[in-house]
Amino acid sequence: MGVFGCSFEPEFGTIRLVWNGASGRIVRVLFPGQLLPDTEPVRAEDVPERVSTLMSNLGRFLRGAEVEFDPGILDLESCSPFKRRVLLLERTVPRGCVTTYGALARELGIKGGARAVGGALASNPFPFIIPCHRVVRSDGSIGGFQGGGGMKEKLLGMEGVKFLRKGSVDPRFMMMF
Repeated sequence: MGVFGCSFEPEFGTIRLVWNGASGRIVRVLFPGQLLPDTEPVRAEDVPERVSTLMSNLGRFLRGAEVEFDPGILDLESCSPFKRRVLLLERTVPRGCVTTYGALARELGIKGGARAVGGALASNPFPFIIPCHRVVRSDGSIGGFQGGGGMKEKLLGMEGVKFLRKGSVDPRFMMMF
């Protein structure tokens, strides 16, 4: 079996999912504007139930609902061991909180590893499900995000995170491990 893809349109625009036909696991979640790679086309009625459930949960999440995603649907084996460690730790940052790239690096035992953590999150293949939008710079500013800073700020706002006038996260929402 090959790699399959489908699209759906929640609040933020067209989201695309790519999954491995053999395992049924998600290989990639694509933001609006990102195109599906070479995949076998799938009619809506032929989307596997697990993928359909994920689409529904992603739609609810992007409308502001609190959703607990099942990490078992993700093809984490497609990630390097380092990236997998970063993503699994990032997954523990709760809704309504943020942490920093440096705090994640310290928790992983990587002295001075904020940039390496940032690089791993910059290419997170599972945005929303692995909530990389919950990581900000050490000064509280938004930092990078595949979907753009505006989307990152909107997602954090939907989760209840407050911002200061200067565009950084209110420190009361900062989580350190």
